[in-house]
Amino acid sequence: MADQVLTPADVANFVAVWQAWGASVDQFNAWMMGTATGGPNGDGRYPLTNRGGQVVLVMCPAKLATLVPTGQPFDWLFDCYSPREMVRVATGLSPLRAPRVLILSEIRASVIVADMSSAQTYGIRINVRVAGTSILSAPLRILPGQLSSKADGTPQPTISTPRIPDDALVSIDVEAEGSGARGLVVYLKGNYE
Repeated sequence: MADQVLTPADVANFVAVWQAWGASVDQFNAWMMGTATGGPNGDGRYPLTNRGGQVVLVMCPAKLATLVPTGQPFDWLFDCYSPREMVRVATGLSPLRAPRVLILSEIRASVIVADMSSAQTYGIRINVRVAGTSILSAPLRILPGQLSSKADGTPQPTISTPRIPDDALVSIDVEAEGSGARGLVVYLKGNYE
């Protein structure tokens, strides 16, 4: 097989594909992080380009949430580490904006592979932050050898600030990683205000 030569047309095609991909990622991020009153028309609809190249205005998640009646339950999942990723100390994981005012009733966490540190440790310690401030009385814990923060014998912190304002940035901190744990997910449950 003869060596192929990269032509200027090949480079131009690659650059065009790369730019289109970058633009679609930017569109998706703007849509995902959009507000109910944002977008080019101020109506919560953001432009997304479909496969045919047509730009369509689509309601962002925050706008869709405003259509849910008051008091409806919600489950919010923060996928902090994939099942193959080791849980590590980190701040600001999986940042998401509240789609509307939320009232929390429960926070729990789980892993796919348990922490293998000794039983005398505190295990994995997790904090939930709204606009940079913790909303828990103490870190949420997953004890060594356990897969869930709801396992028997695990102390449960109080949700000291259950009300999350509309558009507030919510993120997860891992304050202690334990040893060998993989696949951390944090769940927030409650109702729309």
